[in-house]
Amino acid sequence: MSKKNYDKQIESKAILGKLISDSRNKKNFSLRSFSKLINIPASNLVYLEKGVNVPSPEVYDRIIKVLGPDDKLHKKMDQLYSAIRKLPPPDVCNAILKNAGVEDVIRACDGKKLSSSQMAQITQYILSLNN
Repeated sequence: MSKKNYDKQIESKAILGKLISDSRNKKNFSLRSFSKLINIPASNLVYLEKGVNVPSPEVYDRIIKVLGPDDKLHKKMDQLYSAIRKLPPPDVCNAILKNAGVEDVIRACDGKKLSSSQMAQITQYILSLNN
């Protein structure tokens, strides 16, 4: 990993940790109470909030569910998480796993750049489906 990429990853971890910490404080969760809610030791939570460690997919999923960030913050946290872990967010992975064949749809996008209008059309279509 180049120094530039390494520095960017350290910065991303610090930003994600701060967003988690700020969100926890905004919800008035103590460090200990929040660590119990997401089922990790308080000491591990400290490392996450300081940007030393990055949550596992399972822990990140619980963090998001407990904190319930608004859409804008959730998207920012997901972008940071994905950039650090080089993985889609856990809820996206779960959606792929629950919908056999969707990976073929995603592969069809390879090499193409969908416009925001096309993305909106796809989203509207999916939202219109009955479960």
